Amino acid sequence: MGGVKEYLAEADRDPFLKLFTLGVVNQEACFTCPYRNQTAADIRLGDYWGPRFESTEEGVSMILVNTEIGRNLMDGIKEKINYFEQDIKERFGQQHTDYQYPKYYDASLMMLRDDRVRLNSIIDLYENGFDRFKKQVKVLVEKLLKQL
Repeated sequence: MGGVKEYLAEADRDPFLKLFTLGVVNQEACFTCPYRNQTAADIRLGDYWGPRFESTEEGVSMILVNTEIGRNLMDGIKEKINYFEQDIKERFGQQHTDYQYPKYYDASLMMLRDDRVRLNSIIDLYENGFDRFKKQVKVLVEKLLKQL
């Protein structure tokens, strides 16, 4: 067994995370799930995405209680966990409810299967010239700020 390796990168510089946020590396089920906007579950669990916890390094989970059974389950564990309740409106916009296939989804999957293709080549399918220009300006500004 080798030592533990740690990988750290800013979200906008990590190619895999970029592909994840574009939806390129999502499973087919993410796009076709019939329970994305409706559910038969008593509770739903997921990562909390959004500005409230963006600086929280350990991550935050979201529990959506959908039924009375779910409320009873939550009541049974709430003494054992750290939690707080919030208005459901804050959840809106944090989880995708309108999942669309990325424009180049099939082509991207084919490219991902080819070991010779760099992840940035796939990202280039989605980013336009202005996106690349903004990235170049950001790098330039960072370099200039380091010189000050």
